[in-house]
Amino acid sequence: MRLSPRIFKLVCSLCLVLSTSALVMIARAPTSGYEVSIYTTNLSPLVWVFLIAGMGGSIFLLVSEALNRDNESNRWLLSFFILAFGSLIVLLLPALKGYLMYGREDALHHLGLIKDTISQGHFADYNFYPVLHVFSAALARIIGLSAEEVILYLLPIFSLSYIFSAYFLAKSIFQKEGQVILATALGAIPLLPHSGLLSASNLPALMFPLVLALLVRTLLPGKSFSWTLLFILILVLAPYLHPLATMALMITLLVSYLLQAVANHKFGTRWPVPFNFLFVLAAVSSLWYTNFFIFNKAIEWAIRLFTWDMGTSPIPKIMTELGKIKVEGLEIVTLAFKMYGGEIISGVLAVVGVVLVIRWFTSGHREMRVAMLPSSLLIVFSSIYFAYYAGLGFGLEEAYSRFTLYVPIVAIIPAAFALYEIIGKYGYAKLLTLLAACLIVISAALSIFNKYPSPYRYQPNSQVTRAEFAGTHWIVSSSAPAYKATYIATPLFRYCSGVHGASFARDNSIDPGFPYRRPILIPDHFNYQNYRTLGESFAESGYMMLSEFDRLLYQYAWKRVGRFKQEDFARLEQDPTIDRLYTNGEFDVWFVWSVRSATPSESE
Repeated sequence: MRLSPRIFKLVCSLCLVLSTSALVMIARAPTSGYEVSIYTTNLSPLVWVFLIAGMGGSIFLLVSEALNRDNESNRWLLSFFILAFGSLIVLLLPALKGYLMYGREDALHHLGLIKDTISQGHFADYNFYPVLHVFSAALARIIGLSAEEVILYLLPIFSLSYIFSAYFLAKSIFQKEGQVILATALGAIPLLPHSGLLSASNLPALMFPLVLALLVRTLLPGKSFSWTLLFILILVLAPYLHPLATMALMITLLVSYLLQAVANHKFGTRWPVPFNFLFVLAAVSSLWYTNFFIFNKAIEWAIRLFTWDMGTSPIPKIMTELGKIKVEGLEIVTLAFKMYGGEIISGVLAVVGVVLVIRWFTSGHREMRVAMLPSSLLIVFSSIYFAYYAGLGFGLEEAYSRFTLYVPIVAIIPAAFALYEIIGKYGYAKLLTLLAACLIVISAALSIFNKYPSPYRYQPNSQVTRAEFAGTHWIVSSSAPAYKATYIATPLFRYCSGVHGASFARDNSIDPGFPYRRPILIPDHFNYQNYRTLGESFAESGYMMLSEFDRLLYQYAWKRVGRFKQEDFARLEQDPTIDRLYTNGEFDVWFVWSVRSATPSESE
């Protein structure tokens, strides 16, 4: 289906106008405090209509160009850039809305480690993935950004590099331009590992398409020394990024060596099997990880595997958690599609693609040996992920579960191959072309709304506000060391780390939940259903933090749980056993006097 240059330019212009309109509407609706949902608070539904329409039109153009047999121009790059622009708008959403930062758990801890690196000039001795923090600290110093701003822009920077790396990977594997265009389109929509929540395992996953492309380049005949050198540098760097990145790289190298040996046997070739890459990675990993508890975990995994001490399936725990928010039956399927709908569509296409790639390879098509690498990795990574649900984690369940970040990456190539070959088999029928475009558009639309936690999928918005930082600074600097603090869902240790640095939080925490113990829980409804005052429920006097996040959590995202209602917070104002010591409009610090403790002295 060939579009005339005039129609192509007209559709591109329209898509760009729609995406730009969405950008302007988002930028003109800045946050004024904590927002219940990043998608709906202060934003018109037209924002998402424009953005999806702009991205959808770009995808339609890309699919049309990919399936055009006579296509010899590079005009498809224009629609690719517009699609990448739309994805970047989604990934920059917290920054565009004026958030201080995004991520109430791991991101705050990483912020503290970055602040420590900036102030101390080196990373902490307990930090076993320092590249993230050293790179962020260097970026902050060079560009002149604050650590909070670096955290806000770090994921979009890596995500943008991921989109262009997907193109590089497609060019390294496919010979037909149409296959490259389809793979590039799939790589440009914000599926996993793109995420709004920063974690140490996300960034190396976003680098994986580049790593995979470099590996393919080094394995091809007539390889360039520059590709080999760059790949070796990444191998040396990988252990300092994250243990999961090291594990994924080791598996990738082993699979590539096995495929190389099979291809040599099948086609009678002598393509090299460079075991030196695996040696470099194993050597650097051993030298680094033996200094940390990660090494002990690896030994424990080997022992449990040898003794077949499998572990437990997380499914019962997941069902228990879903039961708390009253999600059951078909609602579980709906929730799964809300959270991973785009990845599910991509995965189904990839499964078809894997079957086709294997069939072509076994039929003697030599060019399929490079496409066999991501297809084989899809099988291996998916098997590891499903082993987690089957209770075959052997002590590394958390690592197994995070392979979900890598599955959509390696699914790009077989999914693109499936689309190209199936539609090509039926003569590039217009109906099939439209269907292919619709599948990718639906995948892109679903990926937009699963990038950030929201009540849409029974999760609270993970926005961090300036009021919360100001309140945390007050309680840490003004509280009496003799008393501890408690909270509903605003972890003081994490916030203290984000405000003052991770080292300060470790040394000066008044959070009884630090570092791994459970904090003192505030009873449901402040226990007003059983007692007249809150102080009657506290065994000892202490501080109680309440943020706007805490007040809204059980009224929106977790309304079905019913732990707190608006009237519960209203009763605090009349409670004689508590005193409000600090407020800034969105963050309160109360002191709860236990009725079982001694009468407070005047000095207290």
